[in-house]
Amino acid sequence: MSLKKNIACVLRWTLIAVHCLLAGLLVASAWGGLVHPEHGWVFPMLTLGLPFLLALALVDVVVMVLLRQWRWLVVMLAALVVAWPTARNITPLNVVSFKPKVDSTDNMQFTMLTYNVESFGRYDTTNHEPNASMRYILDTDADVVLVQEGSPERDYLLLTQLEKMMDEFNRKYPYHSDGNRDLLIFSKYPYTVGPDVEVRPVASSVNYVGGQYHYYAKTFDVELPQRRVRFVNVHLQSTGLNDMDKIRYIELLHGRLPRNDSTTAVTHSVFEKMSLAFKQRAVEARNVRRVVDDSRTDVIVCGDFNDTPGSYTYRTIKGDDMTDAWTECGLGPLHTFNNHHMYFKIDQVLYKGNLEAIAISCDKKGASDHYPLLTTFRLK
Repeated sequence: MSLKKNIACVLRWTLIAVHCLLAGLLVASAWGGLVHPEHGWVFPMLTLGLPFLLALALVDVVVMVLLRQWRWLVVMLAALVVAWPTARNITPLNVVSFKPKVDSTDNMQFTMLTYNVESFGRYDTTNHEPNASMRYILDTDADVVLVQEGSPERDYLLLTQLEKMMDEFNRKYPYHSDGNRDLLIFSKYPYTVGPDVEVRPVASSVNYVGGQYHYYAKTFDVELPQRRVRFVNVHLQSTGLNDMDKIRYIELLHGRLPRNDSTTAVTHSVFEKMSLAFKQRAVEARNVRRVVDDSRTDVIVCGDFNDTPGSYTYRTIKGDDMTDAWTECGLGPLHTFNNHHMYFKIDQVLYKGNLEAIAISCDKKGASDHYPLLTTFRLK
């Protein structure tokens, strides 16, 4: 066999090996959320990579078609079929909608906004313009607003531009919480506070503040004109990465890591912290799920999950009886976190009961490191 043929043979089998590896990783990332994080960080990390593996899989399909490798093409198509139930939550294809149209005059419809506002930009002392996040909330005119990382009694006093909007805000939302533990509600309708979910502070928890319990889920039973709906506002354990970790992560991505920082050391540090966060969120997710199971009314769980669709956290809360609003009404891939080159959909809207999501949008507005999700529901 000639040298040319040998090289061609090696390249061909290398391509096939990469092709099969990609197919396996795709399936593992789609279903890795079934594995409890206590068993290691590999599968939780793979679930984060599902959007990127999907994109690579589509490129692979095109390559296989161009090379007319039909037998191996079947392998990737099979992997895509197996991964689709999870991938659909990442990139739904709702090209044609048969749902009722959004109609502001329909008294069976209501709108809900969930938004991690990153403390309304309280750390930005150079911003003297009207706060973009607050302005966005007011302009959407949603019936119920669930906010994470916002405490009006603390943050509004630090930002004079927010104080100027408070009268308008209070008129629009006469019913609002006092901002305890950063999980807020602003509502046009009265509500009662339901059960809180709390976790005792531990050394590894980055949410431990002021020697007190951190509330990572708060429930509000809102008396809509039609009937009561329970909203569970969540802000689950963050990754635990500090600013330096994120800077090193970006430098690693761009191949600009300083000589005194080894790739192995940086990777180990990041993975170790993320592994702790995966485990903490697993505990929190089970507790949130108990609140959902104990609820007898229509329930909407929304907010900053700090985890992606397909993860153990997401699967635990969603269970077999909740629906993802983005899966039902969205179109194409979406990321709600927009900082440090970490583009993931970690903000979710799940619901169950006699209601359905008929529209959802993610507006790239505001001044936060998260994008808001605005959902229109219709009561059945």
